[in-house]
Amino acid sequence: MNSCYYFKNKHKDILEIRKMELGEYPEIETFLKVKTRNEINLPLKAKDSLQRAGIFGSDEVTGETIVNITAKENKLIFDAQSEVGKIKETIKIDYKGKGIKFSMYPDALTQIFNYDNDKDHVTIKVGDTSILFEGKRFKYMICVVGEDKEK
Repeated sequence: MNSCYYFKNKHKDILEIRKMELGEYPEIETFLKVKTRNEINLPLKAKDSLQRAGIFGSDEVTGETIVNITAKENKLIFDAQSEVGKIKETIKIDYKGKGIKFSMYPDALTQIFNYDNDKDHVTIKVGDTSILFEGKRFKYMICVVGEDKEK
């Protein structure tokens, strides 16, 4: 029985999946607990701004599409740029917490909206080391890298 599988695409990128015997599978809920310092209810109308920003969000190093998301008092800002142009869109939200800025792949957030489309918002719980996107039927976590310098 193989414990390691490799997949290669036409660009010669390799994905390695390795089976490891670690005993019992850990209780995943412990990893998804975020000591929340801020919470944002991201309205579904943000999906349109996110998709438009995704058109311009190309990272120079990786070529991946990246969108910057900033939450300030009563505002959510999507911005991105590439060789073809830049975009900055602001929508009104009900938020009074500390300023937050993070970057992520717009496709991931779009899928979050698509997966939980029977609610009028997606809840974002911001902790010191992670950001948890929580809907009715899913939890999606990203790790925070770098400092929070947004005021």
